[in-house]
This record gives sequence, structure tokens and C-alpha cells, in this order.
Amino acid sequence: MKKLFLFIILVFLFCCVNAQQIKREGNVFSIEKTVSSQDTIKTVFAYKDSQGNIYPIWLNKKSGACFIFKTSKKTGKIYRQYMSAEIKENVCTYYNITIKTNEDEVVNQ
Repeated sequence: MKKLFLFIILVFLFCCVNAQQIKREGNVFSIEKTVSSQDTIKTVFAYKDSQGNIYPIWLNKKSGACFIFKTSKKTGKIYRQYMSAEIKENVCTYYNITIKTNEDEVVNQ
């Protein structure tokens, strides 16, 4: 019984994570972009690391978080490396995005 319950929960979580909006127009189906991908944009800025590699900087329009995509040398998986507060401030100023801070969240509650 526990295995069945665990299996049902795993299937439910898998469906929620991979949920996509499918739009139908006549006999043509298309997949809508998710909200998270619409909130993330590729900026005109780039980041150069200590080895000389250049990475494009991405920006989350909701939170103002700036990051680059890097590949782990050990596992080969892609991960996000978030930029410093100074870079974040400059990029958000360029795109006229207000930066959310913890102080603002406490004041607004």
C-alpha cells in the first residue's frame, strides 16, 4: 500500500512539473511558453570569467535576479551561477526593473 501511495505521489509531481499549456487552432496544436520562460530574458550584457570564457547574462524580470548558465566540470550538468549585487543593479537599471529586497518584503507584509 505504501508503494502504491508513493507511486501515485511521484506520478502527480511529475505531471505538475512537466505541465505545459497546449493551444489548439483548428487541426494545429501548439505548446504555449510557461510563465517562467516568459519572465526570463537574455540581456545584451555578457560576463567574462577568470579563464576568459564569455557567457551571456540572463535576467529574471520578476525578481531582478541575474545569472549565467555554466556547465559543471565534474558532472557535465548545466546550472545557474547568479551574479553579484553590483552587476544585478546595473542590468536592472538598464532594463528599468525594480529590484526586490528583503526589506521591501518585510515592509509590505
